[in-house]
Amino acid sequence: MREAAVMAMVVKSSRCSVAELARQQWMTKKFGDELSTGQRHELEELADFLSSLNVLSNRPSSTSLKEHRIELTSSTLLRQCPHPVPYAMKQTLCNELDERGSCGIISKNNAAHISLVIV
Repeated sequence: MREAAVMAMVVKSSRCSVAELARQQWMTKKFGDELSTGQRHELEELADFLSSLNVLSNRPSSTSLKEHRIELTSSTLLRQCPHPVPYAMKQTLCNELDERGSCGIISKNNAAHISLVIV
């Protein structure tokens, strides 16, 4: 109960999200007291492993742990009429695309198929 009150105070004082708080606790290894010594050791090893992979970060990134293929059922090109991006969102969209491109999440593609941007 006291732990929950302290956690609530931390959230209010730092104005961070619950996900960010969980990430901070994970990184500082603040685990519950109800874990056995073996469970605590196993969780600490997992935390160290994930920290070394840098998967607990606020920045989006890509992974090679999972991949998928999209099998097309037809070679016919589907084209849709492009819709303009609202002027107020154009700079935000460009910034997002640049950031994701620099992180390696997306890449430029010269495929014949057209994919519309979803904002």
